[in-house]
Amino acid sequence: MVAACGGNDAPAADALPSAIDATACDPSRSERTVNVGSVSLNVAFEGCAQSTIVFLHGFPEIAYGWAGVTNALADEFRTIAPDQRGYNTSDVPGNVTDYE
Repeated sequence: MVAACGGNDAPAADALPSAIDATACDPSRSERTVNVGSVSLNVAFEGCAQSTIVFLHGFPEIAYGWAGVTNALADEFRTIAPDQRGYNTSDVPGNVTDYE
C-alpha cells in the first residue's frame, strides 16, 4: 500500500506526527528508531523534497523491500518507509491483541 501527499494538498510540517521530524532530511537512505506512543518503529527515510510518500510493507516483508523504489524517487520526494510492529528491529508486541 502506498499513500502520497503532494502539491496544494500536502500537510504542513506541523501536521505530521510529532514523532517524525519534518525538518530533518537526508538525501541518502538513513534509518532511525521513531517512538510512536508506547511502540518504537524502525523507519527508513530518503530524500529531502517537500512532498512526501509513505511506503507500507505487507507480510512478510520489511521496509528495505521498498529501497529500490525510494531511491528512484528520492530526488523528487521525501520517502518514509517504516517497519511495521513486530518486523525487523521494530518493537514486537507481547500479545497478539496488542497488534490491534
